[in-house]
Amino acid sequence: MVRFPLLFAVLTSLCSTLFPLSASKGTIDLRGEDFTRVYRLTGEWIFTDTSGNKSLRSAPDSWNDIYGTPLGKGSYSIRILLPETLDKDLALFLPKYNQIVTVRSGDRTLYGAEHPGKDSPGFIKDLIVWRESGDFILSIDLENFFYRKGGLHHAPYLGSYDSIIRYRNRLLLSQASVVAILFFLFLFSFFLYLNKYFSLSSLALGLAALTFSLRGLMTGEILCEIYFPSIPWQIPYRADYVLLYLGGMFIIHHLFFYFEARDSHHGMTARLLEILGMAGALLSLILPLRLVSLSIYVVQFYGMAIFVNCLILLSHMVKKKNPEARIIFAGAFLFFILAAVDIINTHGRHIIPNATQKGMLLFILSQFIVLTRRLVKAHRKSEMLSKELEQEVSRQTWELKKLSRTDPLTGIGNRRQFYELGERETAIHNRYGHPLALMMLDLDHFKKINDQYGHSAGDNALIHMTRIIHQFIRETDIFGRLGGEEFALLLLETPLSRGKEAAQRIRRELEKSTENGESGIPPMTVSIGLVSLREGETLADAMERADALMYEAKKNGRNRVVTEEISG
Repeated sequence: MVRFPLLFAVLTSLCSTLFPLSASKGTIDLRGEDFTRVYRLTGEWIFTDTSGNKSLRSAPDSWNDIYGTPLGKGSYSIRILLPETLDKDLALFLPKYNQIVTVRSGDRTLYGAEHPGKDSPGFIKDLIVWRESGDFILSIDLENFFYRKGGLHHAPYLGSYDSIIRYRNRLLLSQASVVAILFFLFLFSFFLYLNKYFSLSSLALGLAALTFSLRGLMTGEILCEIYFPSIPWQIPYRADYVLLYLGGMFIIHHLFFYFEARDSHHGMTARLLEILGMAGALLSLILPLRLVSLSIYVVQFYGMAIFVNCLILLSHMVKKKNPEARIIFAGAFLFFILAAVDIINTHGRHIIPNATQKGMLLFILSQFIVLTRRLVKAHRKSEMLSKELEQEVSRQTWELKKLSRTDPLTGIGNRRQFYELGERETAIHNRYGHPLALMMLDLDHFKKINDQYGHSAGDNALIHMTRIIHQFIRETDIFGRLGGEEFALLLLETPLSRGKEAAQRIRRELEKSTENGESGIPPMTVSIGLVSLREGETLADAMERADALMYEAKKNGRNRVVTEEISG
């Protein structure tokens, strides 16, 4: 699901690759360029300190040195050689969070920062547009600020106005894509948690995605300028630290819960890191900004401790041949590769902008891939169980339906089934005139059998009678037990004469099979009433006539078949 937007974000980032131009001894020659590209001004710039001393310094790595550069002022300048007849507007692109006092072209001031000073970051416009041609000196006056020591955060980007705008929009789209994907992952995990698919660990992963999404939105150099143009600089500054602590805390909470390693040796370390992360976030909210800025080393150490513990856990899971750990381990490996790319970026090779941010996205995304993989497995298992349940319900429904229409003792149809099937055949008989013969059968002296031999013998007698009748009927004939010792038999496509023959065979076989008691069944006989269905007659009327004939057979001595025409 998230594979395509991620690919889009990566391609967008690659499309944003700049064309670096390295200055040599403070000079860059652009006379042979057509300004259809964006040029990243790296190399040797001339640095002038507050005492007027000049030296060559490499850009941008010396500008973004956060370790040990003293607070103070200075000026970087570079000589740029342009075509003499350049008819395009030039644009200088500077990400917003820098410590710049002024930007000058020769003696002309292009832009001055608002409220510069050691207690303010001195924000400027990220885009400066002007007309220039020939040979000119570009100067940038800097004032170091305690939260970003070293002046510029990035090297300047120079180009025509159109090319700079295109690059700026691509960079904006790249940053916005990462933020949007992370926020989508948060919504995805929150939805899973609300629907009780997973435990709190999945929610912790979603909160990690949310924290890094908010960090990209609030501290992204371009996004913040567009969406928060008037926000006080203290808010994104503090948010940077707070969200870093919280993001690391949520990630380690998720992993150690997900792999059920909270009670291990490294699980205890993970709990300690969670406590430190919460404490760091709270302190970043309440401490003075100067103290918060000094905690950059603490943040780096905390982040390193988080990832070391995660890698140790993942390595143990990989050794146990856990396929999910392999996926997350690959995401962690990509994160470190892209973090290394960001280090290379600071030395003039701008390979992928904001590589660390994209590495973090891949690391979090790898965990969501595992989460989604487990969700798919659970969904498939649920579908299989649901299918099995449906089959079981269908089977039991069929059995209940069968029980509701079947006599439990003999296994033949009961009164309900006999009437349902019999009425259907009666309707066919009335429409097409097919002959139907109906028998009513009643076991003689059944009460005497129960009293003399017991109810078990009575049950066996009914079962035996059922077996005997089955020997003389077809599968298409309808046979049912109406209750007690009374049975009904509907012979399809059978005239009265053939019905009488079948009735006599049943009567004689039943008497013969039990006359010696060798079968374990007491001697028994049956009285049968037989009729042929008349045109337009209902099944109930025909059964009433057959029932009357059956009682006539009992009156005449039992063990006989009585029809409408003759008795025998």
